Amino acid sequence: MSLELRIIGPTAGTTVRAVISRDSDEKVWSVSTSAWVTRVNADYATYGVTMTETPASSTIFLGDMPSGIATGTRCHVDYYDAGATLTFNDVLLGGEDIYPDGTSPAAASSDMLASLAEFKTIRAISGNDDDDKYTMLLQMATSAIEDLCNTRFTANTLTEFYDGSGFNYLKLRSAPASITSLTMNPYGTPEVITVGDLAWTAGSYLYFKPSATLHSGFSEGYQNFKVIYESLASAPWALKMACILVAAAMETKSDTDISVTEKSIGDVKIKYDFAFADSTDPIYSDAMSLLRPYMAIPAF
Repeated sequence: MSLELRIIGPTAGTTVRAVISRDSDEKVWSVSTSAWVTRVNADYATYGVTMTETPASSTIFLGDMPSGIATGTRCHVDYYDAGATLTFNDVLLGGEDIYPDGTSPAAASSDMLASLAEFKTIRAISGNDDDDKYTMLLQMATSAIEDLCNTRFTANTLTEFYDGSGFNYLKLRSAPASITSLTMNPYGTPEVITVGDLAWTAGSYLYFKPSATLHSGFSEGYQNFKVIYESLASAPWALKMACILVAAAMETKSDTDISVTEKSIGDVKIKYDFAFADSTDPIYSDAMSLLRPYMAIPAF
């Protein structure tokens, strides 16, 4: 594995470190022990993966995924302006989802919103000669849809940490099927929130029900909410059909035909105004109609 980690730093000569967390349980990779460990703020200095400015004075920082991380492990990488010693409150430069060793986040069939068999059935395709191409198109379509919705739709038991938004909702990274627990201040004096006080939307926004009396919102803070939840076991048919439509359109369109006019800032989506360059294409229009419920900010 080499040079999977890449980011543009703020200035030449900056010390940049990468912190790698595992999506399945939010454990972080410890460089000192070469193992996944529970995140502890005081131990951040042991999590930093070295990034090297290459070439010198270019502000381009490159690093290797640790060889001990198994291929296919879905990870999130945060890049920090580390200074002399990495700490949990160092300046965050950016982050990305990644698989080690160049594996695509949509490489496994279980990570595709629609299966190859579903794609071929809907499109009345027989034979297996083009199966590899169709699988790649479904992977690309899945990635595009998850980017547009800022949500993962794959099955898993997830433990995730979030910065409080200051609003009555948190944008979860995956679409929830059920919430197991919500803990406020997991690194300080933990307070377990009653699950019955919570609800969520199709767009993966977790919020307090109006009947909840103890909490009026998710108070602002750093990693001050811990959520354990089950994500969807399978995608709803609206998402499957959108994936099939986008994959079919991608057969005849280049990626320059698709553009995103607005995206999100952090966990909060400011505006959803996605447009395809060829807006008259009925396939893209139908796909966007199916996806809108998964992109809408909830009204409170």
